Amino acid sequence: IDSGRELSFIFKGFVKLLRNVYESQNTYLPNSKAKLECFQELLVLFWKLLEENPLFTTHILTQCDVNEIIVPICYLMYQSRRDPARIGLVHICTFVQQGQT
Repeated sequence: IDSGRELSFIFKGFVKLLRNVYESQNTYLPNSKAKLECFQELLVLFWKLLEENPLFTTHILTQCDVNEIIVPICYLMYQSRRDPARIGLVHICTFVQQGQT
């Protein structure tokens, strides 16, 4: 995976799936949008992709809007900040943000 089109497609897919977490909780009609339950696995996959594919990291930082992925990550961190059972999620979000710097 090294072409700009493929990397943008992957990035937009991650953004769309992770954005679902907060969009599903902020609707006018309760339960009108199904919540994605595998967001932790998506974050781990995104983190590993950032680590293992330097072209993906470079492409995100130079060609894509990083704010699109930072907003859902910050939302997940904010929601999990006081729950000891979800401290691992906060750590994963931190690793992803460190990988983007």
